[in-house]
Amino acid sequence: MNAITVRGLTKDFGGFRAIDDVSFDVPFGAVTGFVGANGSGKTTTVRTMLGLTPATSGLAHFGSSSYGALRDPRQTVGAVVDRIGAHPSHTARQHLTMVACAAQLPPERVEAALAEVGLADVADKRLRAFSMGMTQRCALAAALLGSPETLVLDEPANGLDPAGIRWLRTKTRTWADDGKAVLISTHQLAELAAVVDHVVVLDRGRVAYAGRADELMGSGQTLEDAVFDLIADQGFDAGQVPA
Repeated sequence: MNAITVRGLTKDFGGFRAIDDVSFDVPFGAVTGFVGANGSGKTTTVRTMLGLTPATSGLAHFGSSSYGALRDPRQTVGAVVDRIGAHPSHTARQHLTMVACAAQLPPERVEAALAEVGLADVADKRLRAFSMGMTQRCALAAALLGSPETLVLDEPANGLDPAGIRWLRTKTRTWADDGKAVLISTHQLAELAAVVDHVVVLDRGRVAYAGRADELMGSGQTLEDAVFDLIADQGFDAGQVPA
């Protein structure tokens, strides 16, 4: 069984179809990159998969259930989408403690998550004083609280400095090598290429490619060039930056 199964996922906003018949799989033990040009429907797909935006049709299952039907969602799926959703006067420890309490997770998971993302030394610092990169690490810590088997990360490197990006790249590879499924939606194709096993490319709301990264890149081609060539071949303006 795949970690994530998406079949025929479609979302209409009035007369506009944002995503159209999107289908792909995310396996365990691998990093899957989710890329596409600005406006391709990538964020809509992720939000629909997680039940944040209702689908017009189709399905997205984590294992054998939709996200909304999972008995223990935070122990199955860890997600970083949009903003952290925390009060700026709270400390990182306070925020994670409230998240853990709401999810009925043991308090010791808070300390473990803080340590895993490198925030243990600043756990009692107020979030309003956090840099963008530190805030992003706190969001990752919240996603990791339940020790989930599947991670869905939307632009997880936003705000991270080069050292932070290197750390994230290493952690991502470690998570996948430990058997987790990692879906990363990102515009940083050069960084993604270092760890990605599979790629899903969206073009104007439809899947242009879903498969192994090495098969998309071919011989001697970078992931960035492969994605640009793919969307250009299908009539998209290759001058737009994948995101």
